[in-house]
Amino acid sequence: MIEPANKILLIEDEVDHAELIRRAFESANHHCELIVAGSLREAREALAREQPDVIVADLQLPDGKGTELLPPGDEELPYPLVVLTAHGDEQVAVEAMKAGALDYVVKSPEILSEIPRVAERALREWRHIIERQRAEEARRKLEFRLQHSQRLESLGILAGGIAHDFNNLVMAIMGHARLALSDLGDGSPARECIEDIETAAIHASELCQQLLNYSGRRDRFVVEAIDLNRLVAEMVQLLEAAISKRAKLRLVLADDLSAVEGATTQIRQIVMNLIMNASDALGGAKGEITVRTAVLTPEEGHLDKVFPPSTGVAAERQVFVEVADTGCGMDEATQRKIFDPFFTTKSSGRGLGMAAVQGILRGHGGALELHSELGRGTTFRILFPASNLPLPATPCSVRPETDKSPAVSRVGGAATILVVDDDITIRAVTQIALEGAGYLVLSAEDGREALAHYEQHKDEIAAILLDVNMPEMTGDETFYELRSLGASAPVIISSGSSEEEIAGLISGDVAFIQKPYKAEALIEKMREILNPSP
Repeated sequence: MIEPANKILLIEDEVDHAELIRRAFESANHHCELIVAGSLREAREALAREQPDVIVADLQLPDGKGTELLPPGDEELPYPLVVLTAHGDEQVAVEAMKAGALDYVVKSPEILSEIPRVAERALREWRHIIERQRAEEARRKLEFRLQHSQRLESLGILAGGIAHDFNNLVMAIMGHARLALSDLGDGSPARECIEDIETAAIHASELCQQLLNYSGRRDRFVVEAIDLNRLVAEMVQLLEAAISKRAKLRLVLADDLSAVEGATTQIRQIVMNLIMNASDALGGAKGEITVRTAVLTPEEGHLDKVFPPSTGVAAERQVFVEVADTGCGMDEATQRKIFDPFFTTKSSGRGLGMAAVQGILRGHGGALELHSELGRGTTFRILFPASNLPLPATPCSVRPETDKSPAVSRVGGAATILVVDDDITIRAVTQIALEGAGYLVLSAEDGREALAHYEQHKDEIAAILLDVNMPEMTGDETFYELRSLGASAPVIISSGSSEEEIAGLISGDVAFIQKPYKAEALIEKMREILNPSP
């Protein structure tokens, strides 16, 4: 239906025909705005002033053809065009429609008087076309997001698999390096080389942890109430000595901040990642890093970009941690790449970085907002759903890891340890370490072999070292089968995942050691469970 607000551009060089069409609009009570042009030049001038809703154009004009007003090639049509001609034949109609015309009519007194209906039909059909195009565009966007989500999920599965296998290799390298160091004297020329090997293996283990975080899922987390104010304050205190000496670190904590639910170590990593990135953005120059917690309110508003772009955080009440720096900022091209695995703006230190942050947020139902300008700094905001759980009574503990473990002892008890791991290199290096400390070792490559060993040596086994990720029978299945057989020996669970993730799989009084672990750490843990403090 033609409405009063509609604008119709009529291009007709025959004055009588133009007048007949104008009267037809008046008699049809279509009080729309009719703009009349007698040539292509006049039509282009009218188009430069404003865009009409429908164009009705004579095919043959003094300075060209009416179809020349259509955009060339595959450009999107900005308006529907109806072609008029006094000499109609099939070939002319085909050429006009190929050029992009929406309709084609042959002039006659009857047809000219029906132009209002022709324009109304064209406008109605055009609206249907636009609606279909919008629906198709929305469908394409949804398909793209689905494919992107599936690619990320596949990448996460791949990353988790690689991390698991790679972790086992790193474990073997670290274990053999430590055993070799224990046999070398302080003056050995090979000692420095083996220490470098161990250091490189430790860095590789950190990359494994990033891969595991990237592939992490919420159902693998131990979800607990977290006081963001405490966590952020402790992380700021911990990292103050690690950031640029010329950076001023400010902490702004909100009053009465609601708790959030999640895995403490995962959220710590997010905060640490953002603060260290902010320090790098300052590039050694003087600047300021502001770490802030707050409740999201209408007054706060959202930042420029939200990831994920459409959903954000699915919760009415949201709290956030914001890290803002006055550093170099990022251009649009860099902002589009920040979540690409192994993308970095640094000259060295490539890693998963923000891709790991995205993986953690995905598992916690959170979202990330970003604002950045070149030369004006960057602001990252991490949003979490607010929880109704009370704040934890005990503060989060953040202890920097230090290498204070004693050297491998060559003396120990004659206790028998059952080592269960599907990786032969880990079993070998673990056996060497434990036997070097004086223990006896039974080795099993899977859960079924572990159960068989237990049946034969149940009275001898003093402790069990049990891997989580194993084929056929997983670590948790093996654990419960052992318990069902009456095994009461203390158990140490080993995994490349964090203790919080594993605690959701195995319940009970078990110890935990994260792969890759040093031989000293394993022996110390073994002594703890075999000789517990009162």
